[in-house]
Amino acid sequence: MSLVLYTGTHNASSWALRAWLALREQGIAFEERIVDIRRPQRFENLTRIGQFSPPAAVRAGRR
Repeated sequence: MSLVLYTGTHNASSWALRAWLALREQGIAFEERIVDIRRPQRFENLTRIGQFSPPAAVRAGRR
């Protein structure tokens, strides 16, 4: 299994950047999938998030 990090854009989300930096700093291999939750695409992309996260929240997970 590989680690997948679902994030918002780094410019729009300091939390996304923090998770990305922590994984990179520790040398942990991961695949990043960016889900842009800025407007106007927010509602369409929140629906996509619900496919892998029941509360429709961006988080790290294994696939």
